Amino acid sequence: MCSDTTTACRPAPRRSLAERSLLTADIELQIPFQDVDAAQIVWHGNYFRYFEAARAALLRKVGYDYPEMRDSGFAWPLVDARARFVRPMRYAQWIRIEAGLVEWENRMKVEYRVTDTENGIRLGRGATVPRCSVPSPWTHGSFSWLARGLSWIV
Repeated sequence: MCSDTTTACRPAPRRSLAERSLLTADIELQIPFQDVDAAQIVWHGNYFRYFEAARAALLRKVGYDYPEMRDSGFAWPLVDARARFVRPMRYAQWIRIEAGLVEWENRMKVEYRVTDTENGIRLGRGATVPRCSVPSPWTHGSFSWLARGLSWIV
C-alpha cells in the first residue's frame, strides 16, 4: 500500500474513449422538448436513444448499418446496456455523443461518452453489448463483415 502521494503511488489516469477504441464515431444533437421530464431534465431512458443514434453512425463507418445487418441474416439484440448520469441535460442544450468500438472479436461492445458541445463538460457515459444471434438457414457468416470494414485500420 502506498503511503505518500508521489506520482508512482497514484493510479494511472483512464485512457480516453478514442484511445481505448478501434473505431469511433460521434453525433451532435440538440435536446428536443419531448425528451425532458417535469423537472426539465432529460428523462433517463432517452440516453439509450442517443447511444443508439451514435452506434448507428459507428456501424455506418464500417458499412454495416441496419439494412446490411438484416441482409446478412444476423440479428444483434442487446444483451447488456448501462448508463451513468453525470450531470443533467436540459431542453435545447447541444450535446455530443461519441461511440467507440472497444470489443469486437467475440462480441461487440460499444462505449459512449456524452459531453456538452459548448464547453466539453462530461454529462454521461454508457455502454451497450449487442450479441450476434444464430444466422438463418439460408445465410451464413461470422464477424468477417466487421473484419473487412476494419481492415483499413489494422
